[in-house]
Amino acid sequence: MKLIKGYPIFLFGFLLILTSCSKEDIEVPSTPNTNPPKTEEPDICGPDCPDNIREKIWSEDGRNYLWGGENEDWHFDITSRSFNVDNLRHGLGREFFKALIEPQFEGIENPDLYNDGFEMIVLISDNEIKVYPIHLLTTHELINDEFNGIPISVSYCILADYVGVHNREYCGHVFTFGVSGYTYSDEVTYDGRLGFVLWDRDTESLWWPLQESSISGDMNNTSMNRDINFDYIRTDWKTVLEDYPTARVLRMGQEMDAPESWDAFDVGDCE
Repeated sequence: MKLIKGYPIFLFGFLLILTSCSKEDIEVPSTPNTNPPKTEEPDICGPDCPDNIREKIWSEDGRNYLWGGENEDWHFDITSRSFNVDNLRHGLGREFFKALIEPQFEGIENPDLYNDGFEMIVLISDNEIKVYPIHLLTTHELINDEFNGIPISVSYCILADYVGVHNREYCGHVFTFGVSGYTYSDEVTYDGRLGFVLWDRDTESLWWPLQESSISGDMNNTSMNRDINFDYIRTDWKTVLEDYPTARVLRMGQEMDAPESWDAFDVGDCE
């Protein structure tokens, strides 16, 4: 093998320079931390808490938070709570499901719009009749609406096969609800089935309809309002056509952008 003159001297000099460098001499660029500061608190997440949920819970300045989405101001303050975080699942973000705020309806102009057996939720009063197809409720999970002069929410959770119709008024204020992107279960409720977790835009409290109450935030332990002045049934499209031909039906294909801001409600105004 042919040796290159001067190569051993060059190699020795290179090694000398390399070993003389300390960690302090090498400047490593830092990666900016875009995640909220997190500290472990064993009393928040127990041993049964799934890893993906554990990553979404943290404490800061004595408060406990639950990840709510891509925006920094979307996270939920769960310092005041009445649920076990170990039983949370999923965590898709609070604007993943488009819970309509201004839903649009149309008359029954096309009887063939749905198959006869398609399930519907029908709200009935002397003044009006509204129909919410189950498959659209599965897409939106919750609709903020008004019916017979009352602000209402109509919701459906496919995991628990749960239907909810509630009055949205609390403390003299009309709340607007969304879907948190989380599900929750309790072994003594609904046979332990998972059910969606809602939230209100007014106080950013979390609500669990399967338990019919709020489970965190300023409204924690508040019962969901069932004060309604009308009837509702779960039936099929054939029955709607035969018994409620003048009904207005929730229109397909509705989209909704997440509101950029929302006026907060001071629960101190509650009597």
